[in-house]
Amino acid sequence: MRLAAFVLAFTTLASAEERTVVLAHDPTPRGVQEIATILRTVADIPKLSIDNTHLSFTMEGSAAQLDGAAWLVQQLDKPAGWRPSEQERENPSTREFRLASSEKGPILRILYLPENTSTRGMQETLTIMRTVLDVQKIFNYSSQHALAIRGTAGELAADEWLLQALEANTVSPPYPLVEGVPADLVRVFPLPPDATSPRMAQLITALRSKPLFVQKVFTRSVPPVIAVRGTAAQLDQAEKQISAFK
Repeated sequence: MRLAAFVLAFTTLASAEERTVVLAHDPTPRGVQEIATILRTVADIPKLSIDNTHLSFTMEGSAAQLDGAAWLVQQLDKPAGWRPSEQERENPSTREFRLASSEKGPILRILYLPENTSTRGMQETLTIMRTVLDVQKIFNYSSQHALAIRGTAGELAADEWLLQALEANTVSPPYPLVEGVPADLVRVFPLPPDATSPRMAQLITALRSKPLFVQKVFTRSVPPVIAVRGTAAQLDQAEKQISAFK
């Protein structure tokens, strides 16, 4: 047993590679830290060091991990004031990297938020993604109003849908997280323009309490909107409660 564990550890160590990626542009110190967090969280790079003098990251991992990490750096390493083109915003294939050849394998993708998104709005959007869709491998890059995310094709389709629904400012239709299964749906509802944070917190508490017990719910403050995940019956009752919200 100990010999097998030793062989496994040796094999893992032997298969690890080291790679250094140098930034072509000069991000802020905050930007450097955000890229480092994205590499650790989204690209799954546990061993990473930052050389602030030469603006580089030295990373250790498998070849696939390092390829994904290098791609993420390339996507985020842009000159000051850079903005994505319309095609990059509209076409996910221009901003994604497949970590495996299988269609069911993980994908890295960059999601762009509206340019007027505030720091608070970006953090609230992150919380919605984590709370409502259970996205864990996600982090923001503030200067581009971007989110770096990792998931399967189906998961990323849900992520894209939710971001669009948050910006639509209309009541969304139910989105099935599993096609044909009405037991796990997501909806987005706009709230009154003058809704305050304390009142929205009260609404979340009400939805999470009896009789609904909706746990996967969160709000964004500007513009006020709420995302809710549950069964069809839960969402029908949540809609009534949200409609009565003032």
